[in-house]
Amino acid sequence: MTAWTKADTAKAISFLQLGYNTILTEARYTFYVEMLSDIPPLLVAVAVQKLINSSKFMPSIAEIRQTVKSLCVIAHQEGNSDWTFAWQKLNKEIQRAGSYGHPEFDDPLLAETVRRMGWLNICQTPVKDISILRAQFRQVYEQLVNQSDERKEYEMALRQLTNNAPLPELGPKLQSLNQKLRLAK
Repeated sequence: MTAWTKADTAKAISFLQLGYNTILTEARYTFYVEMLSDIPPLLVAVAVQKLINSSKFMPSIAEIRQTVKSLCVIAHQEGNSDWTFAWQKLNKEIQRAGSYGHPEFDDPLLAETVRRMGWLNICQTPVKDISILRAQFRQVYEQLVNQSDERKEYEMALRQLTNNAPLPELGPKLQSLNQKLRLAK
């Protein structure tokens, strides 16, 4: 359970009303609050402020979420993983474990990339082909990052729908779909 309330989220997005000529109706304002209530209000407030300073038009919920995500990437070096950091970790692990050792990665996306490409294939790539390996690594890693991000967005949308389901009979079906998404990882 979160430590903040929807009232905190409402305060965080209230600056939208002041920053733009577009009037937020009560229903639209409530919808924004519902859709953003899973994000810490401080992050929402910072994102809203940044968007007010840089955007001519009222931001959508997706724009606010993307701005929060970018803020988290900058603040924590998390979110969309940068393949260059993963490449560096891979090279360190090659030096540590060697081609016949057992690699250990704290990044599950890096571990999956290595599994897909093959540890021995990576380790035994001739020096003249390192640029090719690096390009292949980047492609696989970025694809996994995108899939992971998309899965998280679907899970979040399903969670929001489950919590705010207008029809009670949809609840079990939405939970089942959410469970299937988790199992598909």
